[in-house]
Amino acid sequence: MIYDTCPECGCAHLSTHLSGPFRHNEQSCYMCGWTGERFEPEARAIKLVKRVAVFHAVGHTYEIFDRYGQPYVQRSCPSREEALEELKHELEQLNSREGGRPWVGTLWPDSVVATGEIVR
Repeated sequence: MIYDTCPECGCAHLSTHLSGPFRHNEQSCYMCGWTGERFEPEARAIKLVKRVAVFHAVGHTYEIFDRYGQPYVQRSCPSREEALEELKHELEQLNSREGGRPWVGTLWPDSVVATGEIVR
């Protein structure tokens, strides 16, 4: 049985945690030390679609590479439009230099939706 309050002292601060070899849930009270009977948790559907951050930075990220494919700079901006504007501005400045062409930039989204698979 699942309790909202401790049946012994009436405390509302119950802890629910996994215990035992079969990973059953168990409730306990912080105040009096009461421990309830183990119960099976309700089954939940496993989600196979998740939004994953591309970089550990906030927002969209752009990178600039030199003609040999070596990374030159990597920066993040809060919005896609701001990142694209900065990227174009930097590429324009770099490509206008004598002998430094061609510089190439990549624009990365803040996150992507990834689909997983169940393995048994």
